[in-house]
Amino acid sequence: MKVGDFQKYLRALAEVIATKAPAKELTDAADSLAPFAAHTMQQFATFLKLAESKYRETGQLPDGKTPPAPKPKKELASKAPAPTLGELVSTVAALKVRLKTDHSLTKEGVAAELNRFEKLSKNDLLAAVKQLGMQSTPKTKVDALAKIVNYTLAVQAGVERADA
Repeated sequence: MKVGDFQKYLRALAEVIATKAPAKELTDAADSLAPFAAHTMQQFATFLKLAESKYRETGQLPDGKTPPAPKPKKELASKAPAPTLGELVSTVAALKVRLKTDHSLTKEGVAAELNRFEKLSKNDLLAAVKQLGMQSTPKTKVDALAKIVNYTLAVQAGVERADA
């Protein structure tokens, strides 16, 4: 809908009211909208918001120029907080519980959930291996994550292993 259409509605309403004061006010309002007749109501609403905020800030109204179309706001990619050692250990515990009841959870699913911890340092991953009770020490981060995945999956096979 354009502002010009809105002008027509105001004028029609003024004719229906036909009382001098309100009808005149509606006609005057419709006439005042003439510079904006080609704009959409959304563009006009944006202009009114700009005018109101500028008036509130400065006490002045903006010039009659058409405001630029609003730019789409860029959504900032919200960075997930860095995973922690404690979160890894609690995720493993939660996955072990799920694996006992959810037989559709696969090795790939477990690995996908645990791979978000690959950003942890090697020392943190080695500490997690120790905290989970595994005896051997992996040589790399990849080995440590694989060991943690296998340790988590061992519960599904009905085997609680100290060293997966």
